[in-house]
This record gives sequence, C-alpha cells and structure tokens, in this order.
Amino acid sequence: MLALTTVEIDEEGSPRWEPDLEAVIGGNIRRLREARGLSQRQLCAELVLHGLSWHQTTLSKVEAGDKPLRVNEAAALASYFDVPVESLWDEPELQAAQDEVQMSIIRERNLRMAEERERRQLERARDNQAIAERRISEIRQQLKAEWLRQEAAKVRYRNLLRERDRRAGERRGQHREAQ
Repeated sequence: MLALTTVEIDEEGSPRWEPDLEAVIGGNIRRLREARGLSQRQLCAELVLHGLSWHQTTLSKVEAGDKPLRVNEAAALASYFDVPVESLWDEPELQAAQDEVQMSIIRERNLRMAEERERRQLERARDNQAIAERRISEIRQQLKAEWLRQEAAKVRYRNLLRERDRRAGERRGQHREAQ
C-alpha cells in the first residue's frame, strides 16, 4: 500500500500529497487497461455495464491524474478489472509485483489444465492400447486355429495323394497281370 509521506499546499491553497495519488491511480488504471489490450474508448463502452458513463476524454484525464475519482467510480473500476479497490492506489512497483503473481497463477492454472488434458489423452491411449492388445491376442488365437486347420488339410491331402497313388499302382499291377 502506498505510504503518504508529505502534504504540500499548492498555489490555490489545496493540499497536495506526495506522491500524487491521482497520478498513481491514473497510472494503475492505464496499466490495467493496457494489460487487457483495450483502448480508452473500448474501456469506456464496457464500463457502462459497471455503472460508469464516461467519455474517452474523462478516462484520459483520470489516467493522466488530472481528474480525481469518486468512491463509486473507484469501486466500479475495481469491479470491472476484478481487483481490490485499494490496489488502484498501490505503488506501481507493488502493482507490478501483484500483476506478476496473478499472471503466474494464470500460467500455473493453464499448465495444470494442459497437464490434465495430456493425462486424459494418455489414459485414452492406454485404453486403446489395451483394446489393441486384446484384438492382437484374438487374432493370434484365430491364426493358431487356422494353422491347425491348415495342417489337418495338408495331412488329409497327403493321405488322399497316397491313396490315389496306391490305387493307381494297384490298377497298373492288375493291368500287367491281365496282359
């Protein structure tokens, strides 16, 4: 949290804190907007849903630190950016560190989701492997049965050939005796 160290009175007699809170808040709003890739006009259009009817020039003045925020405006901005209200006046270095923590959390979440997707894909691959292994086993059993049928057919074929040759030999022998 930003520490207010000194107060000065400007030419108009108004107190001016060091550091300039409006400038810090404006810089933080600009950083949050730019981090989301929004133009000032785009942000103003979206803030309507959070109760702010700002023109681009109003946002420009706030970001420059030339227009102070009302409490309800700060609350609406914090709600839109999904940050605590007090983070709007945090020091830029503190905000940058907080942003890095948030970005790291997002990256970690994305990596965990990617890991989970890969784990599910691996489980599906293992299931498919088990199915393929069962099919290979069934095919091997079918091959064994087919080999046994083939061997039986070969034995039968050889036996029939022998029988044919034996009969042919008997006929030749009978034919010689008849001559």
